[in-house]
This record gives sequence, structure tokens and C-alpha cells, in this order.
Amino acid sequence: RVKVNRDLAEGIHIGGNVNYTRSVSDGVITDEEGGTPSSITSWALAMNPALSPYTEEGDYLYENNTNTPATGNPVADARENKNKTTTSRLLANAHLQVDILEGLNFKSSFGADLLQNKEQSFIPNFLKRAESNNGQAGVGDTYNYNWVLENTFNFNRDFGDHSFNAVAGQTMQAFKSDFNYIATTDFEDNRLGYHSIQSGAQESLVFSGYRAWQMLSFLGRVNYTYKDRYLLTVSGRVDGSSKFGEGNRYGFFPSFALGWNIHKEPFMSEMDGISNLKLRLSYGVTGNQGIPAYKSHGLLEVTEAYFGESVIAKGTGPQTLANEDLRWESTTQYNVGVDLGLWDNRLDVTLDAYLKKTSDLLLNAPTPHYLGYASAFRNVGNLENKGVELSLTAYPISESNYSWMSSFNISRNENLVTNLAGGEEGLVGQPLLGITGWTRVTEGTAVGTFYGYETNGIMQSDEDPSNIPYFAGFQPEPGVRKYVDQNGDGVLNEDDRVKLGNAAPDFSFGWRNNFSYRNWSLNVYLQGVYGNEIVNFNRFGLESLDGRRNNSIKALQRWQPDDPSNKYPKADATPHSKVLSDHQVEDGSFVRVKDITLKYQLPGEVTGRINMESVSVYVSAQNAFTLTNYFGYDPEVSRFANDPLSRGADYGSYPHARQFMIGLRTRF
Repeated sequence: RVKVNRDLAEGIHIGGNVNYTRSVSDGVITDEEGGTPSSITSWALAMNPALSPYTEEGDYLYENNTNTPATGNPVADARENKNKTTTSRLLANAHLQVDILEGLNFKSSFGADLLQNKEQSFIPNFLKRAESNNGQAGVGDTYNYNWVLENTFNFNRDFGDHSFNAVAGQTMQAFKSDFNYIATTDFEDNRLGYHSIQSGAQESLVFSGYRAWQMLSFLGRVNYTYKDRYLLTVSGRVDGSSKFGEGNRYGFFPSFALGWNIHKEPFMSEMDGISNLKLRLSYGVTGNQGIPAYKSHGLLEVTEAYFGESVIAKGTGPQTLANEDLRWESTTQYNVGVDLGLWDNRLDVTLDAYLKKTSDLLLNAPTPHYLGYASAFRNVGNLENKGVELSLTAYPISESNYSWMSSFNISRNENLVTNLAGGEEGLVGQPLLGITGWTRVTEGTAVGTFYGYETNGIMQSDEDPSNIPYFAGFQPEPGVRKYVDQNGDGVLNEDDRVKLGNAAPDFSFGWRNNFSYRNWSLNVYLQGVYGNEIVNFNRFGLESLDGRRNNSIKALQRWQPDDPSNKYPKADATPHSKVLSDHQVEDGSFVRVKDITLKYQLPGEVTGRINMESVSVYVSAQNAFTLTNYFGYDPEVSRFANDPLSRGADYGSYPHARQFMIGLRTRF
């Protein structure tokens, strides 16, 4: 990293910085499940624990011997399946500032973000994962170019008790990406892997593409302060994005804020214990254009058509549905807050309450079947968020050689869909294990709500099957799970599904403590959430009780005629049907020690001898341990992490890794 600032002449300043990073990661396949286990996590859960991953000859075992269909050897898959990602990134920024008059200057800055991402993968032909294609190699490259040009006039002057700060300017931004990918299958020789992709006898996938978008913005802001007590901020910006329809590309987003430094009023002069007291009130509108490029246009794709048994014709056909009405998503926020500092700010308290009203939500929403498209980006409705945030920062000990700083924050947020296009069915999340509608967004409910059946214990031997409601085509018998017939019609169907929970927590919190003694410092950070639920789809396999796969220890609590359980059904060679109920919905609350860092800084007399400003060494542990009642590996996971309509599912998700690091930091 290089940073330079210089004065070319009086009133003319230039500067810039360059930062380059390169990272190489080797990963495993995860979060790819649909109807059957396919990630390394699911394979590990399903593996027979009494079965060695190696044969007597020392080779890898090919597959598990209990699953139907059989899953692969997770040890072999983790060690031999190659998934390498190499990322190089260059961040550069340069600026020129010219002082025009006293308090007035012009600043022009240009920033560039250049990223190259190379993905290389190879599945050897001796792995279970390559059973259908006899080995597969893939190589992909992505080149992203993002630049921003900003030109602003800045004014800053004091006139007696009045202070003014104003900014007016214009910004331009452009992004483009080139990408290509090729994959081949059917390898006779595994030795060169993805370095010899041409060794694959079959070309399975070849594509390349290009995407780009641009933004043009005009902005202005005025800050006014009177006697450093009363503060006023007025701002506005016009943003134009190429992502939207031709008549909807520009949006205007104003904001307004008031502040009152109460502690600087004369009537507060006698209150020595209060070092800071500020009241804040604000209103603002922000825009969101966070969708892929070209989604307002109807795009074409290359496709193939078959004539007879051997004639293949290539051509182009519709890929996406055009939507020229696509426009900015906007969020109007109202905020009131107070800042309080006590005893020379040894204790700082900040409290905020907010209300956010989002309109024209941008989502990739399902479309009617008769249109011929599965989904399209649309402005689908309105969303309301409201909540409070509280933060406390204290300095219980503050001495020259030792100190203790403690900072705690907690927040609560509630969301509600106030308007939604698309009828009563709403927007359905992605299916999993053949289960659809386990989560959906509907008007009048919160995003992330789960739906399923309410359990009613296990059918016992002395119960009359005719009095137990069940699904059509099934005859209940002792040892099966019972469900509540919500409408009392004697039959279980979708009309009996109820809300089972929500992926959003009741509140989130974080707590950081920093202890220092002379040249030593210890930093500990805890993070947690409370009140959210997780749909643990892994339980369908781990509690199958059919003898066809590895089960969890919950199988020991199954129903038996001589030891009846009222929570877990009986073992049965016929697999139990996949009925999503409150049994699979678990409490996702947790407290995690996110970071522990111990640092030692060399004394100044030592660094001075080697002509260095500072030198420090540190050791750290991240995700050290987690306290939770969740039955899965990690409560902080989501199978569909990038889909806002399908939050809160765990099925084969890879847990957060525990990391240990040792490092050296220097400053010249």
C-alpha cells in the first residue's frame, strides 16, 4: 500500500494512494442441495460413522454404504476435489485540490477498482461426484473495472456566531465486467487436472459475456451552525442509473437534519457531570439500484433445437422479460436520537429510534406461468422497518499505563410488508427437498416468515386411528407423528399450515472490551442475536429413522411399543414423508466470541533504533466458540444467503471456520 500527498504550489494540493491485494483460496462444494444431499457438509452428516473412509488397500472408499441413493466419501471429496479461487485487486485513487478563495476550494478525484478473479476446479474421475461424467474440469475468468470521478466545490466559513459548510458537485461512475468459462468432462488421466482442460473428451459448458452499467449524479449539501449549539443540514442529490427503464432512470433523494447541543446552553453550565448532551432529528430519502444490469431489457440467449435424431440447430431466443417500468427503490427514513456523555465522556450513551418506509421494492419475483418466464425483476411493493438502537461506551479505567474500554450495542428491528403486488399467494421462497412454500412474503406479514404444520405429539397404541386427522392417502398408525387440524375438517392439507417463526431476530447485540497494560493489549469481541428461528432441513435426513443413512442421537429417543415417546416417531423401513413442521424449526439464538486478539507493541526506543515508527506483533482467534441451543453446526448460516425471499434455511451449509492468526504490523 502506497500513499502520497504533496503541495505543488501555494493553494494547489495533490495526493493519491494505491492498494494491491492478492488472495488464493481452496474451497469445497457447499450450499448446493436441492432434493438430495450434494455438499461436503451433508455427505459428512450422512456418512456411516462405523465405516472407514479408506479401503484395506489404502485407497479412498468410493461411497457410503447406507444412503439411498448413496452419497460419496466426504474425506476423499474434501482432499481430492479441487476448487481454487485466485483474486487480484487494485484500488487506486488520485485527487487535485485548488484553493480558489478563502474558505472556497475545488476538488477533483478519480478512483479505480480493478479486480481479476480466476476460478479453477477439477473433480477426479475416481470420486463419487464424478460418477455421471467420469471427471470434470472448469476454468473461469472474470475481469471487473469500476471507476468513479467526483468534482466538487467546497465552502467553509465562519461569520461570527454563524458557521457555514457547503458542498456542490457532480459524480460519474461506470462499471463493466468481462467473463468467460469453459468446462469439459470425461477424463482418462487425472494428473494435470484443470491445467489441461482440453484433456476432457466432452465439452460440457462454454460461455462468455459482458455486462456494464453507469451512474451520473448531482449533489448538494449545506451545513449551518449557530453558536455551535443549533445545527441544520439540508442536502439533496439526483442520481441517474442505466439499470432502469428509459423514463425512470433518474431519482431525487433529499434529506434534512436538525441538531441541538444542549450541553452548550448557559443553563447547563452548573451540571458538571454532563459533558455532552445532543438531540438529533432527521429525515431523508435514499435510493437503491442494487440489481444486475440490463434487467429492464428483454435479453436473448443462445439456444439449441433438435431436428430428428442428429440435426442440431443453434439460434437465439428470449431469455428475460423486458420491464421498461423498472425504477428506483426508495427508502424514506425518520430518525430521532440523543447523545449523552457523562463525567468527561467516561460514559457515552447513544440512543436512536427510526422508521423506514421502503417503496417500489426491487426483487426477482415469480411471474405468471402464461408469460413463459419463471421470474423477472420488478418493483413489487412496500416495506416498513422500525426499531431502536442503543450503544454504550465506557472507560472504567483510564490510566497512563493501563486502561479498560468497554463498548456495548443492542438493536431491535421489526419489518412489515405493507403492500405487495401479485395477489394473496405472495412471493414464495426457493423450494428445498421438494418442499415449497416453507417461507413466503405476503402483505401484512414480516419478511422471513416460516409456514408449516403444528405437531401434536406421537400417535400411541391406545389411540383410535379414525380420530386422528392425517394427509389424504395415508393411514395413521401407532408411532407416527400427529399434526393439528387447524380448521377442524378432519383432513390435513395446506389450509392447516400456520406461522412457525421468523428468520429475523428480536434483537442483535455486540460487546467489545479492550484491556491494555503498558505495551500489551487484549481485545475481546462478542456478538449475538436472540429470538430468530432457523428451519433445520438437515433433520429430515438425520431423523429419517429408516435405516438407510446415518442418524443423530435423537434416534435413541424414538417411539417404541415398550418405550413410547411423544416427540420422535418410530423407526420404519418406509421413509417418513417430508412434512415441514415446528419440529424442524429451531431457536437460532446464539452468543459467539467473534474475536480475541492479543498484541504487543515494541517500545519506542527499540523502533527508533531501526528507523521505524512502530512495530507490533499479535495473535488472534476468530470464531473461538459459540453458545447456542441450535442442533446444527452453526446458527449463523443460511442455505440461500443471497436470496432475501428464502432466508433462514440450513441444509448442508458450511459453518464459520475457527481461525487462528499470528501477524506483524509495521509503520515506517
